[in-house]
Amino acid sequence: SMSVEDPEAFVQDEGVKDAIATTISEQAGVSEEYVRVTLAVMRRLEARPRRLLAGSVLASYTIALPSGSPEPPEEIQALLAAVTPADMMAAVSANMASAGIDADAHGMVV
Repeated sequence: SMSVEDPEAFVQDEGVKDAIATTISEQAGVSEEYVRVTLAVMRRLEARPRRLLAGSVLASYTIALPSGSPEPPEEIQALLAAVTPADMMAAVSANMASAGIDADAHGMVV
């Protein structure tokens, strides 16, 4: 999960999804066209009325390799498992910057 200032705006930003997909494809060594990213705001159960506060976003992804792909799924899993959360977040931030998206403006904690 990622901590951001405005989780709702973050998950609605298609550029953010694209930057995360780019990061995953780079780390996995696969084409970005095989990566699908879903972002969801992580909710906490509270008795208080809802307020716009910093919160967490869960990024889920699927890598759908075409039939006969030369990339072994086990190797892709191993590559992704070897990436630390800090390295992944730094790469996401760099890819956001390359796409002209300011991670600091989203209040993303890297």
